[in-house]
Amino acid sequence: MLRNKRVFLVDGLRTPFLKFGQYGSFSGGDLAVQAGKALLNRNQLLVDKIDEVIIGSVRPEIKENNVARSVAMRLGLNYTLPAWTVQTNCATGVLAVHAGVRALQDADVHIVLVGGTDATSRINFSISKEYFNWLIALKRAHSLRERLRVLSKWRPSYLKLYSELVEGSYDYHTNTGLFALTEILLDEFGISKADLDAIRLRSNQRAAFAQDNGYFCEVTPIFDSKGQVYDKDTAIDREVTLESLQKLQALEGPYAVATIGHMVNLVDGAALILLASEEAVEKYQLKPLCEIVDSTFSAGKTNHLGQALAYSTDKLLKRNGLQLNDIDFWEFYEASAAFPIVARKLLASDEKCQQYLGRKTAWGEIKEEQYNVDGGLQGLGHAFGGTGVRYVLHMAHILRRHNAQYGMVHATSIAGQSGGVLLKNITVANEDARPE
Repeated sequence: MLRNKRVFLVDGLRTPFLKFGQYGSFSGGDLAVQAGKALLNRNQLLVDKIDEVIIGSVRPEIKENNVARSVAMRLGLNYTLPAWTVQTNCATGVLAVHAGVRALQDADVHIVLVGGTDATSRINFSISKEYFNWLIALKRAHSLRERLRVLSKWRPSYLKLYSELVEGSYDYHTNTGLFALTEILLDEFGISKADLDAIRLRSNQRAAFAQDNGYFCEVTPIFDSKGQVYDKDTAIDREVTLESLQKLQALEGPYAVATIGHMVNLVDGAALILLASEEAVEKYQLKPLCEIVDSTFSAGKTNHLGQALAYSTDKLLKRNGLQLNDIDFWEFYEASAAFPIVARKLLASDEKCQQYLGRKTAWGEIKEEQYNVDGGLQGLGHAFGGTGVRYVLHMAHILRRHNAQYGMVHATSIAGQSGGVLLKNITVANEDARPE
């Protein structure tokens, strides 16, 4: 561990993750405020002790451009608190946690409110470059003759709109999107359509089981302007079957395998957590959920989305003196159903570890029952900024539920970057009680 100050996750809450386009009543700021109010209401001792606010958001609305500052003000926090927003596409939530951990290394910082939020249903559309240039030319035309000349050049194609959501999920360095990147991985790592179908089914079934058994205890109800209450995740597909997945047709790519059923659903959601230094924990007699042992970010080739999950794993294990079998539970990013498969295969292969990590021997095998145990993104959906913080918060609850010691969460982002967080359960009874 390279840090001087220990960091603890004191408490956290999240909104339900609401299916894309189904509601649209909330902005990213609205979601974060509702989760934040509930969190601060049950941690009132710490409200005036917060030193900094950090929130991750991929596509905040214009009126919430620095959504962290907007949320801090709406929560009634002291206006002297610095509040800043971070972004690195799909790994934004993990980056917010990483930034919070780093902020706590400051001698004067002891409590940090960290969050992630995005309302994907309200992501903006942009006009084309051609339309923009035409509008500028029209504005600059002063005489009637000049205006008529510019008007004559207008084309219906100018009305085409570009989704910031779609454009932002495309890797322009390699000119490939998520489908094409998935297809490339299938051949190299020997992944079949049946493998991808199994991930989709598994994720939804596990998420449904977790929801039915009350495992998502971190969810707090939220209310829209009409008084409608939302108290559970709505993207989980309880009707999905292997048969229904097998019927879906491949969309693109050199091997024509990946389908829309292997890509993540988008949701609206926010998660907020309170991080504290060891000094604050002792001073205020706090009872943390877990310790954040370490966090990191790594990068590789821009088309290495699945492989990138292994980069942060390798770094966290090495610098904390741990072996892969020391980690009890994992959360792997499932924007594509191929990504967790790639990460597991890479870490279990001598050849792949040498190729991608420069390591002569494999780290080892991650068992089926160890990763995404309560469903991953393929079941719960992806809230961009909200996802990574949800990962960290829920992993703390998984460790406590299983009396397990270590958990690791990961997320990757377009252009080959990955973030990872290593958590430790400080309430674990003893080594012998840990799951096999």
